[in-house]
Amino acid sequence: MQRRDFPSIMKIVPLLSGCLLAAFFGMFSVGAQTANTVNATTLASYDNVHPKLLLDTTKFNTIRSAILSPPAGTRWADMWLDFKAAADAAAAKLPPEYTTPGASDEQLWQREVGDTLGILAMAYVLTKTTPLAVDTIWMEAEDVPVRSPMAVYSDPTVSGGKYIATPIGGALNNPNTQPPSATYAFSTVRTANYHLWLRVYSPDANSNTAWLAINGSQLSFTSSAPHGSWKWVYCGSWNLSPGNHAFGLTYQKQGLCIDKLVFSSDPNLAPSGLGIEQRWVEAEDFQLNNTGTASNPNNLIVKTTSGLIPFGDSLAHGRQWLESWSGIPANNALPAATDVPDAQKTLTLTGGSYDVWVRFKAPYKGHDSFYFGVDTFGYSQVALDGTSVFPYNSLVPVTLLPYNKTLAAPNNGYAYREWVWRKVVSNYSLAAGDHTFKISNRNSSGGANPAIDRILVAPAGNAMPPEPNKYLAAAQQWARSSCNYPTWGTGDYGGDGLAAAHQLVGLSLLYDWCANVLGGMDRLMLRNTLSTRGAGMYNGIPTAWWRDNFLQNHLWTDMNALTFAGVAIHGESGAPDTLPWLQAAMDKLGMTMYCLGSDGADHEGAGYWCAVDHLLKYMDVSRKILGVDFFDTPWFGETADYRLYFDLPRNGQTGSQTHINFADSLGYDWAGPNYILRKLAAEYDIPTAQWQAAEYDAKKINYSNNVTYNTGTSPWLNLVWYNPAIPENSPTAEGLPTFGYFDDLDFAVMRTGWDGDESIVAYQCGPFLGHGVEAKNTTNYVNWGGNHVHPAASNFCIFGGGEWLLQNAGYTYKMTAYTNSLLISGAGQLGEGAFTFNSKPASAADPNGMLNPAIDADLSFTSPRLDYVVGNATACYPVSTGLTKFRRHLLFLKPDVLVVVDDVALSAPKPLELRFFPKQQTILQQGNVFKTQGPKARLDFTVLQIPAQVQASTKTVPVTLNTGGTSNRIAYSLATTSNLASMSSAVAFSWSPNAGNPRAVTFVAEPDGSVWKFKAGDQTVVLNRNDDSVRLFTCLEAETGALNAPMEIYGDESQAGGGQYVAAKAGTITNNPDALTTPSAQYTFNVLAAGNYAVWARVKAADGGSHSFYFALNPVAGTAYTLKSTYPTYGSWVWLKLGGVAALNAGNNILAIRYRQALCKIDQFLVTEDTSFVPSGSY
Repeated sequence: MQRRDFPSIMKIVPLLSGCLLAAFFGMFSVGAQTANTVNATTLASYDNVHPKLLLDTTKFNTIRSAILSPPAGTRWADMWLDFKAAADAAAAKLPPEYTTPGASDEQLWQREVGDTLGILAMAYVLTKTTPLAVDTIWMEAEDVPVRSPMAVYSDPTVSGGKYIATPIGGALNNPNTQPPSATYAFSTVRTANYHLWLRVYSPDANSNTAWLAINGSQLSFTSSAPHGSWKWVYCGSWNLSPGNHAFGLTYQKQGLCIDKLVFSSDPNLAPSGLGIEQRWVEAEDFQLNNTGTASNPNNLIVKTTSGLIPFGDSLAHGRQWLESWSGIPANNALPAATDVPDAQKTLTLTGGSYDVWVRFKAPYKGHDSFYFGVDTFGYSQVALDGTSVFPYNSLVPVTLLPYNKTLAAPNNGYAYREWVWRKVVSNYSLAAGDHTFKISNRNSSGGANPAIDRILVAPAGNAMPPEPNKYLAAAQQWARSSCNYPTWGTGDYGGDGLAAAHQLVGLSLLYDWCANVLGGMDRLMLRNTLSTRGAGMYNGIPTAWWRDNFLQNHLWTDMNALTFAGVAIHGESGAPDTLPWLQAAMDKLGMTMYCLGSDGADHEGAGYWCAVDHLLKYMDVSRKILGVDFFDTPWFGETADYRLYFDLPRNGQTGSQTHINFADSLGYDWAGPNYILRKLAAEYDIPTAQWQAAEYDAKKINYSNNVTYNTGTSPWLNLVWYNPAIPENSPTAEGLPTFGYFDDLDFAVMRTGWDGDESIVAYQCGPFLGHGVEAKNTTNYVNWGGNHVHPAASNFCIFGGGEWLLQNAGYTYKMTAYTNSLLISGAGQLGEGAFTFNSKPASAADPNGMLNPAIDADLSFTSPRLDYVVGNATACYPVSTGLTKFRRHLLFLKPDVLVVVDDVALSAPKPLELRFFPKQQTILQQGNVFKTQGPKARLDFTVLQIPAQVQASTKTVPVTLNTGGTSNRIAYSLATTSNLASMSSAVAFSWSPNAGNPRAVTFVAEPDGSVWKFKAGDQTVVLNRNDDSVRLFTCLEAETGALNAPMEIYGDESQAGGGQYVAAKAGTITNNPDALTTPSAQYTFNVLAAGNYAVWARVKAADGGSHSFYFALNPVAGTAYTLKSTYPTYGSWVWLKLGGVAALNAGNNILAIRYRQALCKIDQFLVTEDTSFVPSGSY
C-alpha cells in the first residue's frame, strides 16, 4: 500500500450506486537488478574504530543524555524503563547449557544467546561508570571448600590462623584430569592487568609448584628458593575485563602450603607480612541449623541458579545463595542474643576492629529484611531502605521506577532486585580467634524472600566492596558460553543457520561496543570466535539450503550476521580479510532488494515480519560503513502500512495475538514490533508508525513485560532508532482509509474503523510471492523463498467483538484443507502437502494468463457502509482438477455482516467442498444457521444459497502443526453429495457482542437468478450475477415501523419481503391527511451524508378502492403530505417513487405514512443515492 514517496495506487471513482468509493488498482514494475559493490575505502576508514555498528560514541552519549533529562513530550524515560526490564531479565538468566543436537537440529535455543548479548552490551554502555583507580582483592586461602587431598590446617602465626596444603609425598598431579583443588570467585571493576601474589610456604624444591587458572587460562606457578618460610611470591598477571571471575588452584607437587591470595590492578603492589585481612565468605557455606519445623527443618536453604528463575540470579557468586523457605511464618521479633540462628559460620580472625558487609537483594518492599548477629553481641535487623538500592537506575528518578514486572508486588513503591552491599556490623572489636557470624529469617509468609549471597569481614573503615557492572558481567558469561559451544547448529543448519547468525550478531556487538573495556583474554576469545565462525558461514554459502532464497528470513538473518562480524573485525590484527564476506552478503541482499515487491506486504506472514529487523540493521551498516544505500528500496517505505493494517484492533491485542496471521504465523510477535516501527517512522517520516510503536510500548505486550522474552528480539533498538521529531499521529488523525489493499501480494484488509474495537475482514488472493516475482522469476525457476507461504488463495478471516471469529490455518503444514477455501476431490492448491510450501509447482501458474490469481481491482471497492472484494484463485489449482473458475465475492456490510458468494466451475463433474473454520469449537445448529459463542462475541454462520446436491454440515479436521502434534479443528463444510461441474453458493457471517445477537441475514434471488439480494437489518446489498456489480441500499420493512391504528401488520402475502406487510384495516378511509393527528406509520432511517436521494415504496392494491396513501419526509408542523397511488396498476406488487429527488439530512431522517384507503398494502421502503435506479422484486 503506497501513500508517501512512491506513486499512489489509490483512485477515487464513482460506482453505479452513486457513492464516491475508493477503488484500488495494482501496479508494480519489473525493473532491472543493480550490481552493488562494497566501498573498500569507506570500509577501511572504520578499521579499529569502535563503536561503529549502528552506533558511535556520539550517539551513545546522545541517548544517555536524553534518558538522564528527557525532553518534554518524548518517550525516552518510558523506553529506558522498558528496556531495563528486559536487560534485568537477561542479566538474571543463566546462559543455556550446551545440549547434544539431533542430526539436523537447528539449535534454535542458541538464538537467545545472541540476542541476550546485544541487550546486555547496550545496557552496559548506558550504565557504565568510572571505575576505581586501583582495584585490589585480598582472599584467605581457607575461606573456600577444598578438594582432597588438599585440606585446611591451623597455625596461629598465619593470616586468619589457617592455611591450605596437601600432605608431603605422593605422585605429581595432572590438572587436566580433575577439577581444581580450590576455586575462588572474585570480581573486578577495571579493565587491567590483574597481578596475583600468593603467600606460600614450600618445604623444599620438591614441594613448590601449583597450577593456576583464571577463566580457563592456565599457567604453572613455582615457589623459588629460599624454602622453609612463609613468603609472598609473584605469580603473574591476566588482562581481565570488569566482571566475575573464577580462579582455580590445583596442586602439582604435594606439600605446598598456601595462606593468602591478592589480586591487584596495581603493578607496584608489594605485599608484606600478613597483608590486609579480608574474609570473603559465600552464604551457601554457612552451616544450616534445625530451627524450622519437622517438615522443613531448615528455615534457610541454599538455592542454585538454574536457567531462568524468578528472583535470585546468575550474578550470585558461585550461582548460589541463601534464602528462607517460602511460606514459613514471618519472624517479627528480634531474636535474643543466645537464640540459635538459622545459619552460622565460624571464622578464625587475626583480631582487631572489624566491619561486616553483606551482599543481598530483596524482591520487593516488605520482603526485604533479615537478622544478623556476631557471637553474643545480639542481633540487629538488616533491611533495604528503598531509596538507595538501585545502582543501575541512576538514569531515572527512583520514583519513576515500576515494580518488577514478573512478581506480584502489592503496595510496592520500589523495584528492588539488585544485588547490593550493606554494612551490618560497624567497628566491632573482636579478639584473635574464632567468631560466629549468624543469620536468621525475618520476612517470609509467602512469596519471594531476601537472598543472601556473600559476607565480607574487613578491617573497620574498609570501603564498601565495589561491584562490577552487572550487565557487562553477565555479558561475559553469555559470551564465554557461546564461544565454547562445540556447534552452532548442525546438519543442514551447521554454522550457517539462525543459531550461528544470532550469535555472530551478539558477539559482534559486544566486541564492537565494549572494545575499550574488554580485557585481552575476552577480546582475543571474541575475535577468534568471530573469525572462525564467520568464515564457517561464508564458506557455507554455496551449499546452504537458503542460498537462493532471497525473500526468506534465513538468508536475511544470516547475511546480516555475516556483515556484522565482517565489519566488527575488519582490519583488526589477527583477523582474516573479511571483504569477501561483506561482498558476498551484499550480493545476496542486493538480490533481496531487487526481488521485494512494491507494496510492503510480507509473504511469510506478519509473524515473520520480525526479519525486517535484520534487513534494517544491515541497511544501516551498509549505508554508513559499506557505502551502499538500500533505503530507497520501495518496499520499505510501504511495509509500516502493511503492519498497521495487519494489526488487530488495539483493545483486542494480547501477548498471544497481535496481528492477522496469514501464512506461517502464530499470531504474536517474535521480535519488536515497536523498534522496527520506530526505524521505519524515522527513515520514511511516517507518523502512524511512530504512533503504533508508542501503542505497543503502552500496552506492554512485547518483549518488555515478559522475563522469558521472545527470541529474535533486539529491544535496545527502541532507543537507537527512536527519532522524537517524528510526531505520533493515529491513522484517524492522518486520514487513512479503513480499507488497505496491498497490490503485489493481493491482500485486502477491511476494517470498520481505527478506534481499537473495530471489526476486521482480511482476504488473500495473489501469487504466492507476489506479482512482481512472478514477472521476474520466469526462466530456470529457483525458489526465491516461498517456504512459509500457505496454499491459501481466496482464504479470508474475521476478527470482531474483540476476538477471532473465523480463523486462519496458522503455523501448520501447508494444506488448503486447513484454510477457508476450496477443495476439489479432497485436494487443494498447488504447493501443498508438507511442512514447507512447495513453490516449484506453484510457480507453474502462468503469470501473464487471464487466470493469474488476483483480486479484481476493477470491481473491488470500499465505502463507508460496504466493502466489496472479488478474487479469482483459479490458477492456484492443478490443471488436473479441471477447474475453470473459482471466483469469490466478499460483501462486507459494515460493521458486522460478511456475505460470501462463491462461483466454482470445472470441465467435468467432481466432488467439491468449501470449508470455513470458526475459532470457537462448540457449535449449535438451528436450521440453516450455525451458532458459536466465545468469551466476548457471538458468530452466526448462515447458509443462504446452495445447490440441492450440496450439504451444509460441520466436520472435524485433524490439523498437523509445524510446532509438533495435531490439533482437531471443526470446520463448516459445504460439500457436494454427488459430483458437480459447477457450484454457486452464498453464506453469511454475522457477529455481535455476547450481550446482543448477530443480525439475521436473508436471501432473495430474482426468478432468472441474475440478481442476488442479501438483507441484514435495514441494509440490503444487491449482487448482479451478470457483471458482478453491487449496490447497497437502505431497505426498511414496513412492519418494523412505529404503527398507529388503523394501520396493522398482515402476513397473508407470500411475495411480501419478510412475509409481512402493513395496511389500514378494512372499513377505514380518509381523503384528508391533515385530519390525522399522528402518522399511521413512521420510520427512522440513517444516511451518512447529506444529499439527494431516491425513496421508493413497494405497494400492492387489489383495486381502485385500495390503491393510495399519503407520505412526508422529515415532517414538521404544517408539513403537507403527498398522495401516492398505484393507479392504474392493481393486483401485483409495484415500486412507487415517493416524489422526485429527496434532499435528506446526514444522520437520522423520518419517513411518515398516513393512510388514505383501507387494505393498501405496503411491504418495503428503499433509500438509495442512485436517483436513476429503479428497484424490482423484493429485498
